[in-house]
Amino acid sequence: ELVKISSEDVKELEATLNQHERKLSAIMQAMPPGNERDYRHEHRAIQSAMKNFEATMRGFKKSVFTLVRK
Repeated sequence: ELVKISSEDVKELEATLNQHERKLSAIMQAMPPGNERDYRHEHRAIQSAMKNFEATMRGFKKSVFTLVRK
């Protein structure tokens, strides 16, 4: 299986996380009820993306270590 992890993927994920943190800061300062709900929805989506990225990296590392052992 070909695993593709580009620096652009990492940069995009980092930018998304930074934007998410800025949004949290704004929400914490002025907590309108609708913003919190939207934020939580976005938070779950980012959490899912991070879990997928982590699983991809673990699979990649496992493949590399298996190859090196041979």
